[in-house]
Amino acid sequence: MSTCELSVGDSIQTDGIYKLFLDSTVITANQPISPFRYIVLYNDTHASKPLIGFYDIGSSITMTKDDTISLTFD
Repeated sequence: MSTCELSVGDSIQTDGIYKLFLDSTVITANQPISPFRYIVLYNDTHASKPLIGFYDIGSSITMTKDDTISLTFD
């Protein structure tokens, strides 16, 4: 499994809806990764590591060591 750290660009809350803006990032595989479609986003700074959400990349991909994927969040 590969992990990377994301930076929060901004966040707003309006009428009970919270929107988190994450900075774009590039993930580099540090080992081969089996086919996957979703990237799990969680808060690693909190003791319980709560789930933030999933990022759907649109279709399943397989990565070999040193492959990269660019993610742009809204």
